Amino acid sequence: MTVPRAEIALVGALLIDPDAADAVAAVVDVDDFASVRWRAVYAAATSLRQRGMVVNYVTLCDELERRGHLASIGEANLTAAINCCPCSVYALDYARGVARAARERLARTRVGYALPARGGIVA
Repeated sequence: MTVPRAEIALVGALLIDPDAADAVAAVVDVDDFASVRWRAVYAAATSLRQRGMVVNYVTLCDELERRGHLASIGEANLTAAINCCPCSVYALDYARGVARAARERLARTRVGYALPARGGIVA
């Protein structure tokens, strides 16, 4: 599964099964999302959860609207996220995929700071 699909499927899983939010929060952070759109959606979902509110389509749309992001994200994209998630049972797997991709992105940015190996350049 590619990273954008994992991010979309994770948001869809949270909309299908709000109870998955706690398990997912232990694995993935807002900054792990590569997509600005899905990062904003996950941040809104996380905020709802931290305030003790249920994460669902209505509460998430309201929170995104309150933050001024709903128009740029689009309600249709939230609906599409639900359709991209075959089953919320895999929410934790999607979260692990998003977190793993974030670690890989971070590692790639750090490569430029590696010191050359003795006798040559670090590949």
